[in-house]
Amino acid sequence: MTEQVAEQLGALYNPFDPEFLEDPRPVFRRLHDEAPVCYSDLFESWLITRYHDVVTALDGDALVTRAGKMGPPPPAEVVAALEQGCPETPLLYNSEGPAYVRLRALVEQAFSPQLIASFEPRARSVADELADELVDAFRGTGSADLVSDLAKPFADRTILEFVGVRRDDQAQIRAWNDAWATMFIPGQDLESQLTAARGMVACQRYHLQLIAERRAEPRSDLVTALVEARDERFEPLEDAEIVWELMELTGVASNTGFGLANVLLELLREPARWSAVRADPQLIPAAIEESLRVETPILGSARAAGEELRLGGVTVPEGAPVLVAYAAANHDRQEFDDPGEFDLERPNASRQLAMGRGKHSCVGASLARMQIRVAIEVLGERMPDLRLEDGFAPEFEAPFPFLRSVARLPVLWAPRPG
Repeated sequence: MTEQVAEQLGALYNPFDPEFLEDPRPVFRRLHDEAPVCYSDLFESWLITRYHDVVTALDGDALVTRAGKMGPPPPAEVVAALEQGCPETPLLYNSEGPAYVRLRALVEQAFSPQLIASFEPRARSVADELADELVDAFRGTGSADLVSDLAKPFADRTILEFVGVRRDDQAQIRAWNDAWATMFIPGQDLESQLTAARGMVACQRYHLQLIAERRAEPRSDLVTALVEARDERFEPLEDAEIVWELMELTGVASNTGFGLANVLLELLREPARWSAVRADPQLIPAAIEESLRVETPILGSARAAGEELRLGGVTVPEGAPVLVAYAAANHDRQEFDDPGEFDLERPNASRQLAMGRGKHSCVGASLARMQIRVAIEVLGERMPDLRLEDGFAPEFEAPFPFLRSVARLPVLWAPRPG
């Protein structure tokens, strides 16, 4: 195959294309068969799509974070506004080497199994509250949407509860987080960027106050865990580092809502699936893995080749930008039999890559899995006959680049009397 043909195939991988967004599997199959590693002019990056190649790249040290920020630098007015907040520190996403090893070790310690287990009753309480709101909305309008009425607010509320944000402050923190997210979307006008920058600074000051409160009065939450995280090899986290990590973690935690929405879609597509997990809740973890494999919400991540890579018969030059396509790898026929089919008994479903792999895998994966499991358990208990509206055909959206989530899940159930 010529390099020109490979690049033409790479152009098919376009998350902004409505046809791709609706069903990317035909593109995945062509790339697996004809150009598993190819160059994408759209993203100016090398695209890796086959499972074995993705795993090979992620399990070693060949891939590194991209140096610097993508896109043009912010205007001087925006830079001046941001300088009123905490000095920028490395994040898990964009650090490498000793800095990353230290940061990862301390943040992983904070996300301890003990803290996550202790938080589960609170997550269940949030799910119950939202189920009550769902029932009330259904009684009033005769309809409900599991995406807007449950999945998104559940992800937002639970992560902020886990962090330790007071309930009365959560709406403001979510607004500031949303504003921060706009900083990464090209084409924003100056006033929008300034609004986002001022919101970031306000959010940082809030977190600094929260950190000071937890130093004086520790609680069972993530802020306290980050403040108290210790590793004899490293200096403890500084306040500015904790602030930036809280912003990063609460920002990406919204992905749990997209994941939950896609999992619910898969479980409700066929009534037998919902009946199976309701009858035997021990099937829920396997159902989550298989659902995330079939409808992977995070399409992939941007990296760079820290050294020359030889994958799929193609040489990726050292320093070249790379896109690691998690969703495509999850549909590789060489790894998963009939990858487009949901199989609750799939023996290797846990090998799916929806939450990444290797040193930069999702640090909050255990928390996200617990959140999704709890939401399913509560819905199964409260709405055992939950089903999608008749004639429903899912439509997908890309709320952020490299995200693919079902836009709506209109559902029906028989309300209980009382």
